[in-house]
Amino acid sequence: MGKEGEFPAGRSLGSGFQERKPSILKYPLIPWHSKMSKKRAVILIAGQLASGTTEVGQLVGGSAGLTVLNTESLFREIAAEFQASFQYLQRISRSGEVDLEKVIEGMVRDKIAEGDVVIEGRAALMGLGSKATLKVFLHKEMTERQKFLAKRREISEEEALRELQVSDQERANLVRTLMDSRWTDVKLYDLTVNTSRVGHQGAAQLVKAALETKTT
Repeated sequence: MGKEGEFPAGRSLGSGFQERKPSILKYPLIPWHSKMSKKRAVILIAGQLASGTTEVGQLVGGSAGLTVLNTESLFREIAAEFQASFQYLQRISRSGEVDLEKVIEGMVRDKIAEGDVVIEGRAALMGLGSKATLKVFLHKEMTERQKFLAKRREISEEEALRELQVSDQERANLVRTLMDSRWTDVKLYDLTVNTSRVGHQGAAQLVKAALETKTT
């Protein structure tokens, strides 16, 4: 890796907004470690955009029977709780009425305290200052990320590259603000994985093996 780079009490968002159910991903319990049910595991899978944090998070959560969360699912949870549309939340965030970034950070801390969860992507970076069973960082070659994001978002590779560069800088700034550290600093993590080398399945297996070591 190269150098970088409560909601206020009450339903204050008003009424009449479209309710959206949270897209929190839940998976059937398929235990791969006998002690998982006895320990409230918290796995943070951070990483670069398009490095595979979502795919690896789903694989790990699915095999361990853990809830998988990311920034989008937490955002949807807020929208559903307050019966507000995404557009409304974005508007009040831009206007400064509510600092949604702080709201999400607080939700991440709450989910970590509850345990039995995999938090992936940008939301995982918000949890780096909290105690977790395992903290993971995924990275991938830029050209592979570029092709992956272009396909997933149906945009050109040039547009994908620009979005990746913006995302990398934004995530770097986030960790610098929260941790006064570089987001690529290996000392922040228990495990770093190059998904260009091992793929998503291989990364999930490495995470599971590391978790077994941490929970024995």
